[in-house]
Amino acid sequence: MNRFLKILYEIGCIKTGNFILKSGKKSDVYVDIRKIISHPDHLLDVSMEISNIAKELPADKICGIPYGGIPLATGASILKEIPMIQIRKKTKDHGMKNLVEGKWQPGDRVILIDDVITTGSSLLEYKEKLEYIGLIVEHVIVFVDRSQEDLDLGCTLHSLVKIDNLEDLKELENYYE
Repeated sequence: MNRFLKILYEIGCIKTGNFILKSGKKSDVYVDIRKIISHPDHLLDVSMEISNIAKELPADKICGIPYGGIPLATGASILKEIPMIQIRKKTKDHGMKNLVEGKWQPGDRVILIDDVITTGSSLLEYKEKLEYIGLIVEHVIVFVDRSQEDLDLGCTLHSLVKIDNLEDLKELENYYE
C-alpha cells in the first residue's frame, strides 16, 4: 500500500461521502491535501519525494500551482536546491504588474507542482500562462492523481498517489479497522 495514502488517511485528508468537486463532477471521495501543512514531518516527507522526482527531470525551475502546490514546491526547492518561481492567479494590477515572481527567462524549463489533479483544468490554465510568457512545461508532479481517464496535458504527469474512487480505499479502511 502506498505510504503517502496512509499518511493522507491518518491525518484526515481523505473524506468519504457525496461531494461536488471543483470540476463539477460528483465523487464519493474528497481529498483535502491542504491539511498536510499542519504536519511538518509529513510535509517534509512529501516534499522530499517530489524533489527526488524533480531532480531527475530536465528543468531549470519549479513552480507550485496556487494554492495547494506552493508549499510542496517550496519544500522541494529548498531540499534539492531547485530554483523556484511563483505564478499568481492573476497579474498584479500595481507595482511591476507581474504574473510570475522570481528569476526566470524565456526558454527556461519549468516543472509544475500541484497537490491534486482531477480533470487537469487548473493545471492546463497555469501551464498555458507560463508557456505564453516563453517558459517550457514538459513535466508536472502532483501529490494525488484522482483523474479517472487519460488526460491530454501536453506534458508528462508524475504522481505520488493515485486514487480513482471509493473502491481504492477499501484496503486502507480495512488496515485501520
